[in-house]
Amino acid sequence: MKVILQKSVPKLGKAGDILEVNPGYAQNALFPKGLAIPATPIAIASLEKKVAGLKNQKEQHIAEVTSALATINDKTITYTAKANAQGTLFSKIDAITLAHFLEQKLHIHIDPKHITIDGGTIKTLGTASFTVSASDKKIHASLSIEEEK
Repeated sequence: MKVILQKSVPKLGKAGDILEVNPGYAQNALFPKGLAIPATPIAIASLEKKVAGLKNQKEQHIAEVTSALATINDKTITYTAKANAQGTLFSKIDAITLAHFLEQKLHIHIDPKHITIDGGTIKTLGTASFTVSASDKKIHASLSIEEEK
C-alpha cells in the first residue's frame, strides 16, 4: 500500500516521502497516529503543489537576502557597545548578536550559522571583519565597534 508520510518516522522515512508499506502496518499504526495518509492521486498532487510552493518561497527569500547583503558588501558598519577604560567590551559580539544587529539595521533575517566572524568573537573596541554566506555568494564586510556613550 502506498502512503505519504505526514511526519518523520524513524527507520521508515521523513515527512513528505511516498512509500510502499504493508497494508496492516498502515491501517493499524500509521493512519491512527496521523503519521501517514493514503497516497491517492489527489493527495500526491497536493503534496507536489505544496513542495513547489515551498521551493518558490525559499528561492524568493534567498533573492531578498542576497540583494540586501549586496548593500553591505565591502562596507563598514558601525556598532556601539559598552566597554571599560581599556577598550574591552562588557559583552562579546558573536554571530548571534551580529545577526540580531543586522536584522534591526537591514530589516532582513540572516541565520547566525551563515555568519563567520574573523577571530570567532569580538571582545574589544576597534574594527573586525566578517563574512556572510548566502546560497553560493559570500559577502565580506567590516564592523567598527565604538564605545557607547
